[in-house]
Amino acid sequence: MEFKSISEAIDQIAILQKKAQDFQASDELKKDMKESLDALEKFVVSSNTHQEAQLASTSKQIPTLSNEEYFDYLILKSVNERITRANQGIEKFSQKDLLSFVVKDNLKLKALTTTTTMTDWIPTEFQNKVIDLITANIVVIPDFLQNVFRWSNGSNKRDYPYIDWYAETFTGVEGQTITESNPQDLKFNLTAKPFKGMYKWTDETDMFTVVEMLPLLRQALYLGLSAAIENSLINGDTAIAPPDVRSFWMGFRKIALDASLSADLSTFNITNFRALRQKLAKWGIKPSDLLIVAEENIAYYNFLNDANFLTIDKVGAKATVLTGQIGIYDGIPVKTSSLYPLTNATGQVDAVPANNTKGSFIIINKRPFAVGFYGNPIVEWDKDITAGINYLVLRQYFAFNNVYAQGVAVGYNMA
Repeated sequence: MEFKSISEAIDQIAILQKKAQDFQASDELKKDMKESLDALEKFVVSSNTHQEAQLASTSKQIPTLSNEEYFDYLILKSVNERITRANQGIEKFSQKDLLSFVVKDNLKLKALTTTTTMTDWIPTEFQNKVIDLITANIVVIPDFLQNVFRWSNGSNKRDYPYIDWYAETFTGVEGQTITESNPQDLKFNLTAKPFKGMYKWTDETDMFTVVEMLPLLRQALYLGLSAAIENSLINGDTAIAPPDVRSFWMGFRKIALDASLSADLSTFNITNFRALRQKLAKWGIKPSDLLIVAEENIAYYNFLNDANFLTIDKVGAKATVLTGQIGIYDGIPVKTSSLYPLTNATGQVDAVPANNTKGSFIIINKRPFAVGFYGNPIVEWDKDITAGINYLVLRQYFAFNNVYAQGVAVGYNMA
C-alpha cells in the first residue's frame, strides 16, 4: 500500500476506523489497519525528507555577492555614509540603491534585497580573496614564502612556536630528558601593522561617477597595498621615519647587509655568485628553497647577459614556474621588482640620489621568514572640506618577521 497525498492517507484511515466500529475487528481488518498506518508513517517520513531537501536546496540558492561586487559595495557604502553625514543624517541612497549599482542581474538583485541581513550575502571567502589579490602582486609572497599566516581573532599580535628547518632527533635513554630541537627560542612573534592604500579626487565627483570608476578604484587600491607591502619587505629599515612603510621593520636588504651576508659583485659571474650563495650556509643549499629578486635596471641585465641564465622558455616543461618569474640562474628562480632601488657602491641607498647608480639583488630562502595578515580588509571614506578632496582608503594589517638570523644575502655594486 502506498499513499500519494496526506489527504488520501487520512481518508483510508477513516474508512478503516468506520469498519472497526461497524464490525468486530478481524485479523484481516487488523492487517489492513497495520498496512495503512505503516504506509502513512512512510509517507510522512518521506514528505519531511523531501521538505528538508527543498529547504536545503533553497538555502543553497540564496545568492551572495561576488568578491568584486562586495568590494564595490563597500566602496559605495563608505561614500554614502559620508554623504549622509554631510546631509545631517539624511540617507541619500538606500542599501537596495547601492546594491543595484553593483549587481547587474535583476533576479539576483531581487533575491539579495529580500534577505534579512547583510551577512546573508557577504562572500564567505572575501577576506582571503582580497588578500590573494594583494599578495599576487608582491614579488616574494605568491608561490614562494613558506610561512604565511592569516588570523582574525584577538589582537594584531601573534606568537607562534619556533620551528627549525628540521627537527633534530636524538637517542632516547630511559630516565633521561630528551634533548630539545630548538634550545634557543620557543616562539617567534608577528605584529601586524596597518597598511593603507589611498585614492582621492575632488568633491565634484558624485556617486554615479564613482560607480563608473569602481573597477579602476578596486585595482588602484589592490596595487597600492601590494606596492607598499613589497617596499617594506625589500627596503624596510627602522631608522627611516614614519609614516614611510619602510619604517615598520628591517627588510631583506637591511637584514643581509647588517649580518654581512653580502658581496661586492662588480665582477658578476657564476663563481662570484656561488661564493655569495655559500654565505647562506645550510640556507643556500637547495635551489628550490631559494629566490633571486633583482633590481630591474642594472642587476637584471647582468643576469640576462650571463650564459648561465635560462629564460622561461628554456627551463623545461616539468619545471615549476613561480608567479612573475622571468628565468632561472644556478637553478634558482629569478624575479625583478620595480621597488628594488639602485644603490651606491656599498649596497646602501645613498641620501644623495646621484650616488645611487649601482645594481643589486637578494637571494632569499623561503623558510626563515614569516608574514601574516590580520583581520578583514577595511574600506573607509573621508573628506577634507577645506580642500574639497575625498579620500578612499583600503586598510589591511600585515606582519613580517625574520625567524632565523641567516636567510638572505645581497649582491651589490653591479654596473
